[in-house]
Amino acid sequence: MSRIKKNASITITKIIRGIAKKNIGKGIKNLTYKRRARGSFIVELEGSIAIEKSMHSFRVIGFWNPATRIYHWYLTNLNVPAVAIYPLYRIRWTLELVFKSCKQSLNMNQIPSSCTNIIESLLLASLVAHLATHSVLELTVECLDKKEKILAVSIQRVTKVTTILAPEFIQFLTRPNGIYLQNLIRKILMFVNEIFDPNYKKRLTVLQSLEKLIVKKRKKSKGKILYFPQYKNKRVHEKLRWKKAA
Repeated sequence: MSRIKKNASITITKIIRGIAKKNIGKGIKNLTYKRRARGSFIVELEGSIAIEKSMHSFRVIGFWNPATRIYHWYLTNLNVPAVAIYPLYRIRWTLELVFKSCKQSLNMNQIPSSCTNIIESLLLASLVAHLATHSVLELTVECLDKKEKILAVSIQRVTKVTTILAPEFIQFLTRPNGIYLQNLIRKILMFVNEIFDPNYKKRLTVLQSLEKLIVKKRKKSKGKILYFPQYKNKRVHEKLRWKKAA
């Protein structure tokens, strides 16, 4: 799954829904819209793209962005409902956030040497330090009282909390006994309310979107877009979904 760049050369070979059949044979980048296609928040089609001098066919999904008044296109070979492509693409970015948190909080981007062995050692140290975040995550998630908070847990926030507790972790690792373990657990539990996005009530996180998509029955509008009941106004929902996307 990948986001299609504006200059990508993809030719429409089949239209499944959302736009007129007359667009077959055109390039996606040549499609222009003064407004959203009638009733179509989502466009689904098949397109061909040249890869290493040979043509390959892929499934292409477009989501209407009311802010820029264009469709955002995604290339995929996943056999899932079109409405699930955007939430799944957002999940892909959680992997990027893991590396971002390692750089921001665990100094992965600070390598003061050109020696290969030192570089490898520092990178491994950052990854090992990141494993400590799982201990913080497991202990704190168990204490969260709302499912919405659990779905709004931020890996970057958990990593930041772990760095704050670095002295307690080191103390326990160098002197592994019950007193230091209890001290570490006590300090971790003090940060229970710091590990989730405080704006979880105002905007849907990736996991909240998927939870509504998978667990609850999907509510459909004319364009068969996933409709979240807390946003009664569909136009407001559209704007929030794009403006507040993490």
